[in-house]
Amino acid sequence: KKQEAMGGCVSRDAKTGRVEFNCLKKKASQPEDSKTATNVVEAKAVDTEKECVGQLHMKGEDAVLGVHTWHSFRFHLREIAMFYSNASTGNSVGAIPVEAIEDLEFHVDSTKKCSNVRFNILLVGGRIIELKAASTAEKKRWSLCLRATKKRVSRTGVIEKYKDQEYWHGALANEVLEEIRRARNTSSSAHVSSVIS
Repeated sequence: KKQEAMGGCVSRDAKTGRVEFNCLKKKASQPEDSKTATNVVEAKAVDTEKECVGQLHMKGEDAVLGVHTWHSFRFHLREIAMFYSNASTGNSVGAIPVEAIEDLEFHVDSTKKCSNVRFNILLVGGRIIELKAASTAEKKRWSLCLRATKKRVSRTGVIEKYKDQEYWHGALANEVLEEIRRARNTSSSAHVSSVIS
């Protein structure tokens, strides 16, 4: 069966004209030697970076006598956003879109209390979300997950419209994520159409 290579893992069957995505087929047919076994372990390590779940404390904007309070949330980092919910009730509170992350600071000023477990997320619009992990190991885990996820996500341009608002919190967070999903789906459909044609 003759196939015309279209770049990467995509090929078109010369007889039927059907487009095939065959990366996974090739990997599955490889012999299970030591090299392949190593690749499987590495692939599993990458998969654990695609999603990250755990409890973190977020620094609140409210201050009592000049001291800011820290609120506990359960975070779930997925491909599109870092969702967070109330640690006690499980009720959804907000979602930080991954494409809104401008930068990550894991080396916080050592004069700050608990600096060894703290890290900051710098967002589009100049906002900073300050977080605190339970341990340095937990902080490292989030560091790996966030950096890996950030590398994989491209910007849709949606966040720029909301940059002056708290687009990661409450009902607005849902609205923004829905718009990002629509933009990604439109972009993905356009890409598939161009590959097929």
